[in-house]
Amino acid sequence: PDEAKEIRVTAYQWYWEFDYGDEIVSEELVVPKGQPIVLRMTSEDVLHSLYIPEFRVKEDVMPGRVTYVWFNPKETGEYVHTCTEYCGTAHAEMYTTVRVLEQDEYDEWFNQIKEEANANSLPNNTQS
Repeated sequence: PDEAKEIRVTAYQWYWEFDYGDEIVSEELVVPKGQPIVLRMTSEDVLHSLYIPEFRVKEDVMPGRVTYVWFNPKETGEYVHTCTEYCGTAHAEMYTTVRVLEQDEYDEWFNQIKEEANANSLPNNTQS
């Protein structure tokens, strides 16, 4: 959809990384309710497969390629997403939470994580 929010996803052995833009990166997928979401995905190592059963979304994620999947979350809540492609010894631990928030809660989360990212990137101005 034209109005979709794009989130860049990178798969690693054995975790997911979500890049929201504005230097906001998280290991948790957080999205606003009612907003179409496009996941732009790639892998840094081996074949993975992102699966969110409640949204009926599943797509392979491969090194050197970009794959896409989209969904429109209709209800707030917490859901689990996982890797469904055996990707090594810790494959069974490669899952995380998808949080669907009301738009105002999402904006609050985004602003908070952005402030934390900015605070962590500031140089240390203390004198010796």
